[in-house]
Order: sequence, then structure tokens, then C-alpha cells
Amino acid sequence: MDHNAKRLTSGEELRTVSEEAAAIRRAHAEKKISATEAATRLTDLKRRYASLLDMVLAF
Repeated sequence: MDHNAKRLTSGEELRTVSEEAAAIRRAHAEKKISATEAATRLTDLKRRYASLLDMVLAF
């Protein structure tokens, strides 16, 4: 299992993703970023998480 897969299974990556998503939502709520920018960032975050999950499921 590679390093990224180990991080995901340990829960470290999941916490990081949750924290990043919360920061993006906060930035949008505080009007620091637009709704479009927030959606783009959340989509990128979702894509990154999905690829890590695929690696874990492959083992």
C-alpha cells in the first residue's frame, strides 16, 4: 500500500479533506470567495478524495 493509501486508511486524509471543505465553506460565507470559486474548490477536493479512495479499494 502506498503512502497516500496509508494516510487515507489512517483517517488523516479524511480529516484534512473535512477541514479543507469547512475552510472553503467559511470563506464563501464570509464573502471572501465567490460561489463559483467555492464550487470549483469543493469539486477539486472531491476529485482528490475520490482518487485516494479508489487506491484504497484497489488493495
